[in-house]
Amino acid sequence: MTDQPDMKTLKPDELVLLEEVLTNQAPHLLGDLLQKAKSNTLTREDREVLIELTTMEFTWSGLKGDYEPNERGLKLENLIDTINRPLVEGTG
Repeated sequence: MTDQPDMKTLKPDELVLLEEVLTNQAPHLLGDLLQKAKSNTLTREDREVLIELTTMEFTWSGLKGDYEPNERGLKLENLIDTINRPLVEGTG
């Protein structure tokens, strides 16, 4: 099942960040998942994979020494929220 056509798509800056996440965490998925994100055709399973990968990236590059989110971490948290929103709302 894909998202509804009127579902909110990722913003350009979110797509750039997602591309960085995929490049760092799962380059073999870059082409497929980035294209689905751009065309807003992510499945539930795609979203779950992206959330897991983005969480790994957050752990790797999103925390300061005191374990508080740095600037990149805050952006990654927002990306996770955006990707997860359709799952929480039951529309994705």
